[in-house]
Amino acid sequence: NREVSFDCDRFNDMTDDGRGNIFLSTYARGFCIYNPQTNELRNLNSNQKDNEKGWLCNNWILNMMPDHSGRIWLATSSGVSCYDPANDSFRSYGWHQLLEGVLCFSLCETKQGNILIGTEQGVYVYEPGKKEAVPLPENNGLKNQVVGYIVEADNGDFWCSTSSGLWRYDQKTSRSEER
Repeated sequence: NREVSFDCDRFNDMTDDGRGNIFLSTYARGFCIYNPQTNELRNLNSNQKDNEKGWLCNNWILNMMPDHSGRIWLATSSGVSCYDPANDSFRSYGWHQLLEGVLCFSLCETKQGNILIGTEQGVYVYEPGKKEAVPLPENNGLKNQVVGYIVEADNGDFWCSTSSGLWRYDQKTSRSEER
């Protein structure tokens, strides 16, 4: 066994792509892709700019999430990037970055395939194929708009953790309530 040396000692989040690769986010050095079978380690960061394939929007990654198609979504301290391992690109949807300059904490893919983004300004919704994420109209009902985490319940409602407590959004009625 060959030892792997990570060029970072502070990891923030991790996920896998379902193909044997482990994605590790860092606080200031982008993210690493590690394949335990081959012992291969690769780092991707915002300093590696490629006009054709795009690049990571910010090296401070707070949350990572694989979607149903195998793309890895990255919530950063300055927006959202989406990495497609199949073509080694950040331009899968024709854009480089969502929510530029917005502190993004969490990501959740809904059953409909939309991406919910928890930010310092409430919840945003990205519909694949669009060029931007839009704020959820019910954000105004949040006492504290800093959304740290989002999960979707089996019934389609989604729950958000904020520093003021829990917040539930009913997608069928477009109503929300604090708990």
